[in-house]
Amino acid sequence: MILLLGLVAFIGYNGLSGVFESFKEYQRLAHINVNFSDLRANLQASTSAIRLFRINVDPAQAEESRKYIKANQDLAAKTKSLGKSKITLDTLDESEKHAAVQLRTIAAVEHGLQQAMDQYDKVQQPAARVFGTELVNLTRLLITNNNTKAAEQCAVMLNDFAAARSAFSRFAFARTKANGARALEALNTVGKDMDAFTDTLQSNSEREYNTKLQKALEDMVKATKSMNGGVEELELQLNNSALELMLATTVAGLIIGCLLAGFIILGLIQVLHKVGNFAEAIAEGDFNA
Repeated sequence: MILLLGLVAFIGYNGLSGVFESFKEYQRLAHINVNFSDLRANLQASTSAIRLFRINVDPAQAEESRKYIKANQDLAAKTKSLGKSKITLDTLDESEKHAAVQLRTIAAVEHGLQQAMDQYDKVQQPAARVFGTELVNLTRLLITNNNTKAAEQCAVMLNDFAAARSAFSRFAFARTKANGARALEALNTVGKDMDAFTDTLQSNSEREYNTKLQKALEDMVKATKSMNGGVEELELQLNNSALELMLATTVAGLIIGCLLAGFIILGLIQVLHKVGNFAEAIAEGDFNA
């Protein structure tokens, strides 16, 4: 009796070994699919953190993005030990490449922010101080010279210049394309004010002040355009690199998901088929099934 039970157990083990292998393969694919989902989530989180870091200039955002990038690097290495298909391995390679791109992007943002602050501190702010000082001096001179029309236009320009300083100060500490556009628009308004009152100047001393104002305004516009160009370049680099990997991981995830769905169906069919055949064989007394 014991020998018979042992024989039945041995036959059953051989008959169901394929089923166990099937479930093992399903488990492998399931792990890969979960890991791809985590890769996409970490990618979105790191990209958002980098974008916030660029806008808010908060070092904590840079560290948070590095944390997600490191998690993705570890996850990609772990998933490679499970992957067999070419698309899985290729996508994981792309993930590792993109992690390197993101780290370079963070370094580039940090460098770009430093350059922007240099432009703001060394060019824009000094030019703004010169412009403000010379504009006040010119206004006093115009009042002394009884050039009322030009003095009134200077008062308008002072008001618009105050708005411009507020705009590019906001841009310096929140570097978005929208803030950059507002800063340039505000400076453009000041430029129009200058064009309107240039013809009202009467003396050479008034025109000398105007020349200094024009030079200071040009410096402010140049610095703002330089800062704005850096923002656009960094944003384009970040968006392009993120889009490439998001597409790759999405496609790979869909393929893995389809494989999983198909494997579940085929695995269940295989299990039921083998168990059914095994049960019929035992019922007919065939212990070699």
